[in-house]
Amino acid sequence: MYSNPNCFKPRNNDVGRNTRFHMLFTTTYGLNNSHTKTIHVGLQRTNEGIFKPLVKLSGNSADGIYFDAESWKQFQDNMGYMNEYLTSDNRTKTNSVIIKNISISFTTSYGAKSILLAYKDEEEELRSMENISENLRKGEVASDSTPPSKKRRNFAVAIVMQKTTFLGLQNIVKCVDAHLKQLESLTDNVNK
Repeated sequence: MYSNPNCFKPRNNDVGRNTRFHMLFTTTYGLNNSHTKTIHVGLQRTNEGIFKPLVKLSGNSADGIYFDAESWKQFQDNMGYMNEYLTSDNRTKTNSVIIKNISISFTTSYGAKSILLAYKDEEEELRSMENISENLRKGEVASDSTPPSKKRRNFAVAIVMQKTTFLGLQNIVKCVDAHLKQLESLTDNVNK
């Protein structure tokens, strides 16, 4: 049996995930009845060795979308806009919102209006990778008769929220803010 030493190297979009540290003093809130979407509020150590309060919005996977205190405030400032999209009868899609490196898109999922949160760099990277591989395949078909290799699928961290999940998020925003404020005062003591 042959072993490939390259198979254990992280893929491009795995590098960011592997540099994250565990969250401490976390509080977890379920956003829907099945708790498939959750929000975690806690402290996370940075590469510089200091602790910062973070809000992590996650789905079924272990990865999630991380908000620092400033980007969480910006997210809250846009929640009225998101609520309007989800509750209105208008079917037109609105423009996406960018908060730091997080893209908030308005879309549909399973026939219902949804909000898609994803990291902006990964979203653009996935699109460019798909375009490059598509152009390479076209070139291979024209110049070579060998069959094209199987396309490697890249996955980006993305959270899809429908109306019920978003309403669950709206219900616990004050709890998240209170916990963030408590963690901010705690970081002053921890980082001394």
